[in-house]
Amino acid sequence: MGGWTWTSKNGKWVNVIDDVAMGEDMKQCGLFLRLLFNSDLKSSTKLNQIK
Repeated sequence: MGGWTWTSKNGKWVNVIDDVAMGEDMKQCGLFLRLLFNSDLKSSTKLNQIK
């Protein structure tokens, strides 16, 4: 709810950036990066700063 998702693909890799504006608590809100290879999640992190 409330936010957007940006997805890019490079071969078998998929990069997903989620901007989550609403959640049950503040830990669920923010900007998140997920890296997938062949649809398997390889890394996920919450971004703290954007320059």
